[in-house]
Amino acid sequence: MPPTDVSFGIHLPVRMLPGVDHQPPSAAQLNDVVDAAKDAGFSAVWITDHIVYMDPWMDCMLLLASIAGRAAQ
Repeated sequence: MPPTDVSFGIHLPVRMLPGVDHQPPSAAQLNDVVDAAKDAGFSAVWITDHIVYMDPWMDCMLLLASIAGRAAQ
C-alpha cells in the first residue's frame, strides 16, 4: 500500500470489565459489528489477546475464526 493511502480499522471489545452490570457481547453480536464496519468501509479488525488475566476474556482465536468464516462467504 502506498504511504499516501489511509485505511481504518476497528478494535473489538473482548474483555468483560469487572463490576459492570451487563452481559458481555456475544460472538454473534461482534460479528454484526464487523459486518457493519465492513459496510462502512473499514478495512481491518483488531482483537486483543491476553494469556493470563483475572477478568473474563473472550478467546481471540475463536472469535477471529468466526469472523474469518463469515468473511469467506
